Amino acid sequence: TYIPNKEFSDVTTKLAVFDEMKKELQNSDVSDARSVSLFKGDRGVCSISIVEDLMYDCCVDMEGLAMKMKLSKCTADEIALAESQRKGLTHYIGSKKEQFLGLWTSREEQVYCIFSNKLSRVFQEAARGQLNIGWGTPDKPDCRGLTQEEFKKLDFS
Repeated sequence: TYIPNKEFSDVTTKLAVFDEMKKELQNSDVSDARSVSLFKGDRGVCSISIVEDLMYDCCVDMEGLAMKMKLSKCTADEIALAESQRKGLTHYIGSKKEQFLGLWTSREEQVYCIFSNKLSRVFQEAARGQLNIGWGTPDKPDCRGLTQEEFKKLDFS
């Protein structure tokens, strides 16, 4: 006999994952489907200067004294990253700090992986946890997609 799955959220989540996989496979321009990586992210970087919120902050607020005085401005990539953060599309990797004369931090860069949608981000976070795959470092972030072999190892229960 057949016992239907009454857990609607479980079924719809799995369908959404497979639908997203289908889209990625259709949009990839590789000749061999076995070499496609799934749910790939892109590296994103933003910067904060000297004293947080005093000079400039291109990671969250897009504000600061230097911004108000028009001495500095955030790049288009930093603005896009901030918007992606607000939408929940990013995974924080870490930060790199620049020292002024080796005495104090003059600038901080925050590094993220940016995903095309929330499902891709959440799926990557859960999958990497199961597979023990790290995110890399701020100097070398790992925003790669999952291989089909890795995907086969996932426990969807």
